[in-house]
Amino acid sequence: MSGEGDLAVLLSTMEPELQPGRYIFTTTKRIPETANPVALVRETEGVTLVLDQDQADRLGLPYEYIAAMITLSVPWVLTVIATPSK
Repeated sequence: MSGEGDLAVLLSTMEPELQPGRYIFTTTKRIPETANPVALVRETEGVTLVLDQDQADRLGLPYEYIAAMITLSVPWVLTVIATPSK
């Protein structure tokens, strides 16, 4: 596997990239059939979805604020950030 293996180098070489679009977080009891979330987290109180704002508006889902998506670009090796279970 290619990529950087030194955590200090990884942290110092990360490059943030602003992604296009506007995103929202919403919590719901059920995921709408036509939803295409960027991310979802199943929690006791419901499902938290991260959606494009336009999609949330079309689906009539409530949200409190609009966010941007920033990704961190860096070549990495999984063993640097993951610890094997025993």
